[in-house]
Amino acid sequence: MKSSVIQSIKQWRILLPLKTIKRILHAWLLEHVLKTYWYWILRHEWQFFRKWTFQKATASLQQHPIITLITNIEKGAATDSLFRTIRSVSRQYYPDWEWYLFVDSEELQQLAGYIPAQLRHKIHLLSHTESNAATWSGEFSAFLSAGDELAPFALSEVVKTINVNPQACVVYSDEDHIRGKRTRYDPWFKPHFNIYNLRSGNYLEHFLVIKTNLVQKIVAQEVKRQILEIHPYDLILRCVEQTSDVIHIPAVLYHSRKARLDSKGHPIASTTNPLDELALRNHLERMHIQADVLPNDYPDSFRVHYAVQGSPLVSIIIPNKDQRPILQRCIDSILEKTTYPNYEIIIAENNSQTPEIFTYYEELKGRSNFPGQILCWDSPFNYSAINNWAAEQSSGEYLLFLNNDIEVITPQWIEEMLGLAQQPDVGAVGVKLCFPDGRLQHAGAGFDRYIPDSVYHFAQGVDGKKNGYYGIFTKVNTYSCVTAACLMVNKQKFFQAGKFDEIFSIDLNDVDLCLQLLQKKWFNLFTPYAELVHHESLSRGYDTNSIQIQRAKQDFSKLKIKWKDFVVPADPFLSPYLRFEQYSLDFFGQK
Repeated sequence: MKSSVIQSIKQWRILLPLKTIKRILHAWLLEHVLKTYWYWILRHEWQFFRKWTFQKATASLQQHPIITLITNIEKGAATDSLFRTIRSVSRQYYPDWEWYLFVDSEELQQLAGYIPAQLRHKIHLLSHTESNAATWSGEFSAFLSAGDELAPFALSEVVKTINVNPQACVVYSDEDHIRGKRTRYDPWFKPHFNIYNLRSGNYLEHFLVIKTNLVQKIVAQEVKRQILEIHPYDLILRCVEQTSDVIHIPAVLYHSRKARLDSKGHPIASTTNPLDELALRNHLERMHIQADVLPNDYPDSFRVHYAVQGSPLVSIIIPNKDQRPILQRCIDSILEKTTYPNYEIIIAENNSQTPEIFTYYEELKGRSNFPGQILCWDSPFNYSAINNWAAEQSSGEYLLFLNNDIEVITPQWIEEMLGLAQQPDVGAVGVKLCFPDGRLQHAGAGFDRYIPDSVYHFAQGVDGKKNGYYGIFTKVNTYSCVTAACLMVNKQKFFQAGKFDEIFSIDLNDVDLCLQLLQKKWFNLFTPYAELVHHESLSRGYDTNSIQIQRAKQDFSKLKIKWKDFVVPADPFLSPYLRFEQYSLDFFGQK
C-alpha cells in the first residue's frame, strides 16, 4: 500500500509539470500562432498558390472575358511601390487581361521604363486626357490604385465568380494591407452587398470589378465626364443605382499600401474626403431620399440621418408583470427624454400579483402627460401572443416593441429608428443597447457558423465605446436579426410577415420575425445612433436552470426546422471568416 502511494506521488510530480507545460504551450500557440493573420493565410490560401491548378480550372470555364485594368498614376508617383504593382499584375494566373495606366504627359517616357518588354503589348501608357472608356476592349473593368498589389489568383477568382454568376455587373472582394516587400496585415473581411452598408462608407472600392458597358453608360449618359474624373465612390453609387447584381468574393484579392492603423493598432484619424460626401449627397438626391450626411465617429465613414416623413403615430408596446420600479423607470425615461411628439404607450399587463403595480397603473391613468393605455392579457405568459394581441389593439402606423427593463438614453431615439423604418426596403430596426455599466448588450445579432444551434448578439459584454471590427458598431448596418427588446417595424409589414410566431413563447420570436421580414425582401437594420440601457431580464430572469436550457434548445430546433435553408449555412450578412470569439466580432486568426 505504501509503495503504491509513493508511486502515485512520483507520477503526480512528473505529470503536474507536464500539464503545466502543456497549458502554457497551448496559451502561447493560441496567442502567437493560431490567432495571427499569417496563420490564417496559411490555412485559407495555401491552395491558391498552385498556379497549374488555377490554370487548369480556368481553362475549363465557359467564359474567358478580357479584364481591363485601370490605374491612375498621380504626378510624381513613380516609385518602387509602383514597380511592385506592375509585378503583381504580371504574375496573374489568368492570362486574358489588358492594363491602361494613365499618367501625366510629362512622365510618359519615364514610366515606360517600368514596363517589362514582354508585357508592352498588354500594358498601355496613356496621358490623363486620353481616358476614354469607349476604347477599352475588356468585358469587365477592374480598378487598381498605384502602389497597391493584386494577389496572383485575383483575376482567376474574378473570372470564376463571373462564370458562376453570369448576371454579375459589379464584383468586389476582401482586402488587406501590405508594407515593405510582402508583410501583410489588417485584413478586411467584408459582408455581402447592401446599400445601407455602402452609404455608411465605401467598402466596395478594393478590389472592384465592373461590367464595362455599365461604366460606359455612366460616363456617356449620366456624368458626361471621362472615367478618371469620376470619384470612385461616386462611380460605385451610380453603378448600384442601376443594378442589384453585385457579387462579393470572400477572398483577399487586394493588398493596399494605405495604412489604416497606427503602430498601436488604433485607427488613423483621417479627414473625410469632401468628394466622398458630395457623391453620397448626390446619390441620396437622385434616389429621392430625404436624408442628411453627417460626420461619423469612425474614419472614412458617414452617418446618414434619414428624415422622418410626416409625423406618423408610433405605438410603443411594453409587456409587463409586476416589477413596478422597473416599469416606472422605463416609462419615466420615455416621458422625460423622448423628443418625438406623436406616440402612444400600450402596457400589456399580464397576470400581475403585487398591489404596487396596480396602484402605479392608476397613477399613470391619472397623469395628463401619459399618452397611453393599460390593456390586460389574462392568459399564461407567451411573449409572441401578448405582443401580437397588443399590436392588433394599437392605433399606430409603426410598432415599437420594448421590454419593460429598458431605459431611454438618446432623446431622438424614435426619430432615428423611424427614419429608417420608413424606407420601403426596410423591415425591422434595432438599436444599440448597453448594460448599466456601459458594456455592450446588443448591436445586431446573427448566426455563428462556428457555434451551431445558437443566435449571438455581436460583441456582447465588451466596452460599449468600442468601434468594433472596422467600425461596424459606429455605422448603420444590415444583419439577419435584431432584438425585440427594442425593435421598430411598420405595422403593415409586421402583419404581412406573419407577426410573431406563437410557437416561440419566450425566446427566438424576434429572430423568427426578422427572418420572415427578410424573406419578404425587407432588410433588418441596426442603428448605433439610438442608444438605450437594457437592465436585461430583470423581470423574467435568465435561462439558467436545466428546464430553461432544455426549452431554449427545443426552441432553436424549431427555428432550424422552420428556417433550415437559412440557419444552417453561414450567416449571409457576415463574412464566413468572422466569428464571435470571446464575445467580440473578430476573424478567426487575427492577432
